[in-house]
Amino acid sequence: MTGAPLPSVAQMLNEARGIVVSTEVRRLSLRRLDALLDELELLNLADAPAVPDRLARQLHAVGVGFHRDATVTSVIDQLFKTQERFLTPIDTRARRRNAA
Repeated sequence: MTGAPLPSVAQMLNEARGIVVSTEVRRLSLRRLDALLDELELLNLADAPAVPDRLARQLHAVGVGFHRDATVTSVIDQLFKTQERFLTPIDTRARRRNAA
């Protein structure tokens, strides 16, 4: 049989560990973003004119970028864009290999 050599058990275990860790990181990140989204939605329902400083710092810390004068709804849109990064599978190469 010709083709690429089969990976060793150690290589497969290392790859599996990386997928488990990255999956857990994605889940934790999404939970954090969901909690921040809840806060933003409450502000939006209350017609808040701006995002409070405490919440703005938390949003910036998780990678949600926006200007100081941004509306709450525009910050919600930015948070959705940040969430999209975590909804896309990180390692599609492993899935392609398994499908072949």
